[in-house]
Amino acid sequence: MSGLSQQAALISSFTCDELAAFLKQKGIKEDVCQILIDSEVEGDVFIDFPKEDFEKLGIKLGVVGKLTKIQKAIQSETVHTQGNTSHSTVGSRSELPVPSVAPKPAVKPRMAKATEHSNAWSKTTATNTTRTLTSSSFGGSVKQKIGRIEEDSNCTTNKPHRPFSHAMPAKDPVMVQFSNPDKVDVSTLSCDEFATWLSTKNFSAEHCQAFIDHDVTGSVFLDLERDDLKDIVKPIGTIKQLLNLQLELKNKVKAQSKHSTNSSNSVMEHATKVMEEDSAKNIFCEYLKLTGLNEKFPNKLKVIEALTICKETLADVSETEDIKLLPFLILQKIMMFESKSRKSLFKGKLNGCVFLKSQDEIHPLDNFSVLLHCSDNFLAQDILTKLSTCQLAVPFLLPNPYDGSVTFLLWALRGIVRTWKSHKSNGESISHECRIVDYPAPIISFFKIGELQISKSRILNEVINSDESKQDFFFHYDCEGGEAERQFIDGMAELCCYLPSGKPNAASFYSNILMFSNLRGDARKYSKQAKLIQKISFMSFVLLNQSDLDDGDITLLKFLADTPGKAVLMFADLKEGENLQNKQHRELLQGFEAVKLKGKSIAKIRNQVQKQIKVQLNACAQLPNVRLSECAKYACTFGLQVDEDDAGCMKGKQLAENVMNKICSVPASEAKLKQLPLQGPDLWHKWAKYDKECYRQLARNLACVDVYSGDMDRKKQAVRQNQFHFTKKPTAVMKEFLAGLKGHFGNVQLYYICWLKMLLDDYSRKVLPGLHDAYQETRAKLMEEKGKEKNLAEHSQGISAIVKQLQEKLKLQNEQLVNASFGLEHLFREMGQMYEARMDSQLKSVPIELKDEANLFPQIVADLMNEGYPVELMDGDAAHVPITWVLAVVSKLNERHSKRQKIFVISVLGIQSTGKSTLLNTVFGLRFNVSAGRCTRGAYFQLLPLDSALQQEIGCKHILVVDTEGLRAPELQYQDALKHDNELATFVIGLADLTIINIYGETPGELTDILQTAVHAFIRMKLVDMQLSCNFVHQNVTAVMAESKSKVGRQNFQDKLDFMTITAAKVEKCEGRFRSFQSVIAFNDETDVTFFPSLWQGDPPMAPVNPGYTSKACALKQSIINKAQNVTTHCTFGNFQTRITKLWEAVLQEKFVFSFKNTLEVAAYNELDTKYGHWSWSLQHKLLEWQHEAENEISSCDASTIDSVASNCLLKIQTDLDDIHITLITEMTEFFETSDKGETLAQWQKHTEIRLQNLCNEHKDEAKKHCNILKLNREGRVKIDHVQQDYREKIQTSIISLASDPKNRGLTSEQRQEIFDDEWDQWMTEFSLNQQPVKYTTEPTMVREITSLLEEKYVSQSHLVLKSLKSKPLSSRGSLQLNIEVHHLDSKGLMENAGKAIRNLGHKVGLAEKQKYASVSSEDVESATQKTFALFNKVEKWMEKTISRFQEFNKMIVSDLLRKLHEEITNLNKNNSKYSFTLHYMVDMATTVAGYAYKQFVVKICQLEVENNPVESLKRLKPIFFRMFDTQFTEASNDQLAAHNLCNIITKPITDALIEKLRIEVVDDMKVSVNFVEKKKFFKVQVMKDLAATRDFKQYKAYLSNIGSSLKEWSKFYVKQHCAKTTKRNKVFLYNLAEVKLNKIIRVIIDALDISGSYDNTSETDLCSLKDFDDSVQYVEMKQWLQGFHEKIKKTMVTDLSEMLQMVGVQNIHNLAFFTRQFANILKIEAKKILADFENFNLSFSKVIDSSKSPHIALYNSLIGCTEQCPFCKEQCEITDENHLTSKQCHYTEIHRPRCLGGRTWNEDGKLVLDICTVAVESDSTSFKNSDTGGKYIPYKDYKSIYKNWLISNESPKTGPKYWEWFVAQFNSDIVSWVGAVPTPVNHLGWNDISKDAAIDSLSQTYALQTD
Repeated sequence: MSGLSQQAALISSFTCDELAAFLKQKGIKEDVCQILIDSEVEGDVFIDFPKEDFEKLGIKLGVVGKLTKIQKAIQSETVHTQGNTSHSTVGSRSELPVPSVAPKPAVKPRMAKATEHSNAWSKTTATNTTRTLTSSSFGGSVKQKIGRIEEDSNCTTNKPHRPFSHAMPAKDPVMVQFSNPDKVDVSTLSCDEFATWLSTKNFSAEHCQAFIDHDVTGSVFLDLERDDLKDIVKPIGTIKQLLNLQLELKNKVKAQSKHSTNSSNSVMEHATKVMEEDSAKNIFCEYLKLTGLNEKFPNKLKVIEALTICKETLADVSETEDIKLLPFLILQKIMMFESKSRKSLFKGKLNGCVFLKSQDEIHPLDNFSVLLHCSDNFLAQDILTKLSTCQLAVPFLLPNPYDGSVTFLLWALRGIVRTWKSHKSNGESISHECRIVDYPAPIISFFKIGELQISKSRILNEVINSDESKQDFFFHYDCEGGEAERQFIDGMAELCCYLPSGKPNAASFYSNILMFSNLRGDARKYSKQAKLIQKISFMSFVLLNQSDLDDGDITLLKFLADTPGKAVLMFADLKEGENLQNKQHRELLQGFEAVKLKGKSIAKIRNQVQKQIKVQLNACAQLPNVRLSECAKYACTFGLQVDEDDAGCMKGKQLAENVMNKICSVPASEAKLKQLPLQGPDLWHKWAKYDKECYRQLARNLACVDVYSGDMDRKKQAVRQNQFHFTKKPTAVMKEFLAGLKGHFGNVQLYYICWLKMLLDDYSRKVLPGLHDAYQETRAKLMEEKGKEKNLAEHSQGISAIVKQLQEKLKLQNEQLVNASFGLEHLFREMGQMYEARMDSQLKSVPIELKDEANLFPQIVADLMNEGYPVELMDGDAAHVPITWVLAVVSKLNERHSKRQKIFVISVLGIQSTGKSTLLNTVFGLRFNVSAGRCTRGAYFQLLPLDSALQQEIGCKHILVVDTEGLRAPELQYQDALKHDNELATFVIGLADLTIINIYGETPGELTDILQTAVHAFIRMKLVDMQLSCNFVHQNVTAVMAESKSKVGRQNFQDKLDFMTITAAKVEKCEGRFRSFQSVIAFNDETDVTFFPSLWQGDPPMAPVNPGYTSKACALKQSIINKAQNVTTHCTFGNFQTRITKLWEAVLQEKFVFSFKNTLEVAAYNELDTKYGHWSWSLQHKLLEWQHEAENEISSCDASTIDSVASNCLLKIQTDLDDIHITLITEMTEFFETSDKGETLAQWQKHTEIRLQNLCNEHKDEAKKHCNILKLNREGRVKIDHVQQDYREKIQTSIISLASDPKNRGLTSEQRQEIFDDEWDQWMTEFSLNQQPVKYTTEPTMVREITSLLEEKYVSQSHLVLKSLKSKPLSSRGSLQLNIEVHHLDSKGLMENAGKAIRNLGHKVGLAEKQKYASVSSEDVESATQKTFALFNKVEKWMEKTISRFQEFNKMIVSDLLRKLHEEITNLNKNNSKYSFTLHYMVDMATTVAGYAYKQFVVKICQLEVENNPVESLKRLKPIFFRMFDTQFTEASNDQLAAHNLCNIITKPITDALIEKLRIEVVDDMKVSVNFVEKKKFFKVQVMKDLAATRDFKQYKAYLSNIGSSLKEWSKFYVKQHCAKTTKRNKVFLYNLAEVKLNKIIRVIIDALDISGSYDNTSETDLCSLKDFDDSVQYVEMKQWLQGFHEKIKKTMVTDLSEMLQMVGVQNIHNLAFFTRQFANILKIEAKKILADFENFNLSFSKVIDSSKSPHIALYNSLIGCTEQCPFCKEQCEITDENHLTSKQCHYTEIHRPRCLGGRTWNEDGKLVLDICTVAVESDSTSFKNSDTGGKYIPYKDYKSIYKNWLISNESPKTGPKYWEWFVAQFNSDIVSWVGAVPTPVNHLGWNDISKDAAIDSLSQTYALQTD
């Protein structure tokens, strides 16, 4: 094809289906695309659509292949010249003079000449040159104008019998003219020409309709209006046949007297045969038109249409009067495995019929036959498979009444898989599961000759049936509707299997499978069928009358008898003992066995037939090895067509076999591992494990959360990288599999998938049975050994070696089973993993071509879902959802369908092997796997469409059905099974709008535990906002009265579920919200429970499907649709994506509930956990007390006693812990014995005892560790002192040496400083290298231990802990801040009120609407915020008091802090009647507080590291050492040097002491000099004044919202203001105060110098005015003097005596007077330097407030006291005693303010409430409701019933302060916006007239005080 691109060349080889799918992907408009077929041009496809659409394909030409040439040829053939132009149409035409016909406006390719076996019907145009195909045969829209062709033109001779299209005849034929109509050969005319010719004979040409029959060259079938048929003798057949028939009839009349009777009969029989054939055709066409199937004929009815849920067929309808509804009603019953589908369902009248007018009813098999003709091959396979399951005979030879062809339905039979058990003579049974077409079973065939009074089909049923069961396998005359006249099913051959049960004593007449075939009608008329059946049969039975036998019949009988077994003649008109009347016939039939039926009962006939079969089977040495799948070659030989010869089917088979060849090239046990590596245990399974661990962190141990999460992420990414490596070069299997999917579209792709699934299932059937048997054998041995061990005492303490060996073997065999299980789902799973690996956003440098290929995968799978194929949602082997892949598929579904289209999701849940998949397949006609040796693993979902009527009623377009694997799988270990089942149950219930709970029997059993766990999980995961509902299905309930009898049981079950829900809600601290099972999952025990009988009516394998089962299935479907109608909002595919994502993430995060059997276990465990918390605290409290004591003792001992003191301390705590542990064990034993949950708790008693022992040991280890730390710290401190002493001596020696160096003599002071600095740096470097600082707990260790504490404290909420720490790690925390969110609070009782409100409304609503009624109010959030701030204040104070006592990190402090926090929150919940703090709040608070504690310890350790760092300690002495060095160059004496050094040593202690005194003195001075800090209310008045001055609403809002924090900030502001005020000498107050306090400190030091006490103490401001010293004392030992000096000053400041002794630098004082005078003078200079620092106010003030002892905190604590606020106006309690409630003194404030400042608004109009609390509490007409009242209105005068601890006095003022009235007026709009009120003017109250000054002045009067 010159000029075409490669793409064009590719599509030129496509079939129509493939090309149409390809065009759809390219965005080609469907309504303009027409695909026409020309079989004459090999491999070409012709396209006719607008040029601009064609250019999208990148093809330059407007045609493909030889289109241009063909179009020209068509144009030339269309325009004819009269008299000499041959007319070209379908088939060959003879030459005749025909006038010209007007050319067509649109030129289209002509149809190819039909071959001998083509039976396609065509819609002809006026010239019969084109055909437009309008069916969608591969899954697209019906609007697509698409047809199918063979992929290879060489296959045209093997086309299937089913025609491609059925089109209505042309109504407006183009008129032509004939010059001589009488000489025209009408047998050669086209339809249009013949219509015109008829008009010359006075027929109405415009009413003429014609069809072309391609089988008969040049023939035309007529279908004219009735009024136009009056002049035609018999309007049937072709024109040529009509003329011949007329001629034969005329000849017959003329020859009656001349010819013999035989000749006359021959002519008549021939004519009759022709008329019968044409009559059947006309009847068939009329039937199609009546039922509306003409649009579906041939083969246009698809599987997805059969799966569509229709409103008309939704109910369990047993019959219909609507003929157009009949086919779909039959189809629905077939899809639901209902045997009634074969009964007479039509009870109406056939009106307006021509050919069917004599019929009172339609034969059921005629209905069924027509349905098969209209079904495509895939639906036909489904139909036959379901009929076989119902134990009904299935057709395998299907005659076409339209063209007389017969088709062998091999493809349709391939879907039938049967199971049976054969038995050997020794009684051993052998199980079989096989496709019937592949098993070499003997075929017993039944024929009849002539018309008989006895039913052949009935005899066959009796032969196959046992004594216990009566099943009509073959439809017969005595069945309902069997008396109706059969129109076009004669010639159909049916097949039925006899399947033994394997029981030797069972009522079965043969030990292995048999097949029975039944040819409908007289065998003499259907030679093709008879020939094939004879060829494949083992033996034949022929029913006939001896009186009807002729020579031709004898020949037929001899032909039928040519089988391995003898033929049996069953004479209906002969009694036992009678012989054939015709002697010649007797001789010819001597070799036949004969059964004479006349006068015999049906039972006797059955016995004789069975006996004949047994005799023939036993007599045959070797049964024939004939498989139906091998009979296709015989069918073609006898002129039959085979449905598998379709080119698409053959191509699909070839592609599938290519894949299977690759799979089979590897041993079965290794095939999946080697060929599908991405999903193996080393890749996908590991990734899934890491993904769960990333969320749950079960193996984290002591690692940090963020570090561990990062490690898991890296491991996941490494696995993904390995997966991607495999995707770059796929395995041979995947390469072939993907090539088949990507390279073919439409039916070829569907055939490919079907073939591959069948071949893989067959592969599994060969491989798995042996492995299953080995597994079961090992499991039986294991159970046997375990049973033995129960009786052996020696094994009571352990597991024997045999059991361990068997367990390992069982585990290995289970792995072999998993590895050998190879299905289609594994290939698609590998595709999904390939997609995830290539599309991983974290992988870099993924080639674009690999991504482009991967992007095709979701679209392919989505297209298959649209065709009705199930797709894997959860991988059952890995127990994980490939979320990226699943979301991609759903996204493609969202794109394919309208994004606003809604869906209703259904799931099923139940124990393994209880028939879940079968239930779904029955209810909805689905395709979920129920065989092939593999139970469902994981979860699958399938899409079902709804018809337009249901779409409008329900509001959604599709139903999405989710099938899941069974729970309680025996191959899983108990604990693994618990977690696996609970996860799966939670996922599938949460995924669906409706969950079908499938229960085997009348009682829920184990499923109850799973359901309770799922409910608990939903409550925990806050997923109850979804409108979840469920329907319980009890299967195999045989008792007739089961439903009524179980009513009490159902109520008990309901009560149990309610109890479990309440228990779970209590555990999760939200009992107010969930009061019943229905509050989580909607359920009605009257309407939502369905009892199903057994699926089988009798014992398999021959038992039919129970009609009661299908009836219940229909009722369940109706119930499901009704529920879908009641759903208020349906989700879209986009919403479904979000639902999957959130639900799976929630399941991944959960790890606590899934570990329990049910909610009772959870409740019992939590009770035990609470008790355990008390027991563990007893041990922990003792440890904390000991730690404080040990620190004091060890830190104060000297170096020689460190070891002995530490040992004594450790021994004491170990003894105390042992004593407490013994006491706790006694308490624990008593608890387990007396608890009401003792039976449930018993399983944890041993575990708890071990936990306590381990905890005691851990505390001992902790004590030992702490003791060692204290010991090491003390030893380190001693070593530091020794080392520093050594180095101080070395430095002193080095200084003397350095100073004595002659080179340094004569240096200036600056030069000496430079030399000293250089030497100093060298000394420090040397010191740093040789010494290690004291080691403290590192930050990662603190994070790890605190995280461990959190998880231990909140073990049942560890997923919340991990989530919180992931969002914000401990290292990023530090501040006490938490934003209150809705999930932090739970509304108590509001769900009950919501339910009442909803009932009052009188309509149904979902749970989401209930939540709207029960939502947490803004008042609740505000109240919770206040309580949270109060908790933070307590935490802050407690931490300040505690941490200062410790010199190292101590996790017990954090543990105690968390315990106190938990107690505080628990008390808050007890005292709140409306809402409670949830576990989510507790966890968020705990992590916040733990982060704060962590930060405090970090700061503390940083301080300790600086304080105890030897290098830093030594650096502080540098000035002293320099002075020593500098003094060597002066005349200064040793006494003078000692004075300098001593002064430098105590300078820092002086500064520290000054700061501490200032912190106290500032507050003292303010208390004296600032009147507004005298009382709490004075202080608040000053704050209000300053707030008015700022006019800043934000500051007001902070004051009103959290008055405690606001007042603390204001106290800091006032302290700073006070310290900065200017006083005497134009200095700020802080400077003057520092001067005074420093002078006092210096005076203490000077007093310590004067041993005789002779100092002048008169001056307070001058620094130490000194008198003369006593010179009488000359010589003093320095050590002795320093000890006395240190004793006198140690109360004033903190000093280190050892440091002073060494750093003074001299051993003796030679002149004490000189020394003290020198020291005092130097001290005066240093004091001035210290004071000079206070010249910088900001620097000095920052030092003062930089401590927990800051003056503003002290001031706040002394003033504010109680921080509780009035519940109505939020005014603060004015009592300063924080603990005044303990003295039974209520909260009280004399002055209240407008209630709107507390957030109050009027309920009627939403305006601000402007009156004050004292007015409200005296009113009889006003009420309030808020979070504390539980949503109920309470009169204000009864406020004490809610707020018992508050007193609102009626003696208080009745009008609010003018200050607040002014505030409300000035900031009215801000307040309205803040509290969410309606604008509330206050002009009428006069509040706008109040000035700011008046408002401020009113404060003094209001609070009865005088202020500056």
